[in-house]
Amino acid sequence: MRGFTLIELMITVAIVGVLTAIAYPSYTNYIKNTNRKAAIAEMNQVIQQLERYFTTNNGTYTGATPDISPHIKGYTITNVIAADGLSYTVNAATKSTELHDEDCGNLSIDSFGTQIARGPQPSSCF
Repeated sequence: MRGFTLIELMITVAIVGVLTAIAYPSYTNYIKNTNRKAAIAEMNQVIQQLERYFTTNNGTYTGATPDISPHIKGYTITNVIAADGLSYTVNAATKSTELHDEDCGNLSIDSFGTQIARGPQPSSCF
C-alpha cells in the first residue's frame, strides 16, 4: 500500500490555492453584478408603480407609496417625490457590505428616464 508523498500533497495544495486566487475575484464580480441588476429591476418596478399612480390620480405623484422590497442585497431602494408632485427620483444606495459595488456606487433614475451612477465607472452600470 502506497500513500501520497509530502511533495505531491504540497503541489496539490498549491494548485488549489492558485485556482482559488483566480476564481474568487470573478465570483465576487459576478455577485456584485447580480446584486446591481436586482437593484435596477426593483427600481424599474417602483417606477412602474409610480407611473401607474400618476395616470390614475390626475397626473400627480403626490401620495404615491410604491412597494419597495427590503431584500435587495447590497442596495437600499428609496424614492423621492418632488414637492410639486410632478416628478420623482428612484435611488438605489449601496450598503456598506463586503461586496460593496464601488464601480457604480449609488444609482438613480428620475421621472425623465435619466440614469445616473455615482461611481468611477458609471458607463457600465445600467
